Amino acid sequence: MDKSLTKQPKVNLGDKRLNRRYEKILEEFVKQPMESIPATFRNWHQLKAVYRFFANPKVTKEKLVAHQFEQTINNINSLEDDVKDILLIQDTTHLNYQSQKTKELNPTHSQVAKGLYLHPTIAITPCKINLGLVAAKMWTGKPLTEKENLTHRSKRPITQKESYKWIESFQQSEEIAKKCPHKTIFNISDREADVYDLFLEADK
Repeated sequence: MDKSLTKQPKVNLGDKRLNRRYEKILEEFVKQPMESIPATFRNWHQLKAVYRFFANPKVTKEKLVAHQFEQTINNINSLEDDVKDILLIQDTTHLNYQSQKTKELNPTHSQVAKGLYLHPTIAITPCKINLGLVAAKMWTGKPLTEKENLTHRSKRPITQKESYKWIESFQQSEEIAKKCPHKTIFNISDREADVYDLFLEADK
């Protein structure tokens, strides 16, 4: 793999101090990628600074994710020429925040634990080298009323359904393909993505 993969595009949060703070936070997360924020930043002052960073109105999910997308595209284009195929794998996971004291979260599909849904798309090579994130959608569950049965929901346009997440990921993959013209991009999902509208999107 090319050494240029280690070069990080600079994030722009509209504040140089926030940019530097973000770089330091990333460095610590990379050292312990499986740990929570409190487990990574055990010093109280450091932990408080991290929470203040994420609470800053200038620090948005869109800006942080855009930075990660840029880095992933850089990683893909930095691969050797003999690595032609790039796999963009998408799937949904549940983030369990049942122990957190918050009123904004609803139960996930399990109807037990409160939390968030996260639908990421991650780029890897066929030999399992993780190149980074190319798409990420996050949302809260919505409690269903008696009227919101399957028949009712089936009449909604695809853009208002949860299954639209598969199409959005596929559309993002098409954008990646344009920015990485020397690679062959494959969007991969499991059987939950067996949605007619997705096949129509791919046939355009």
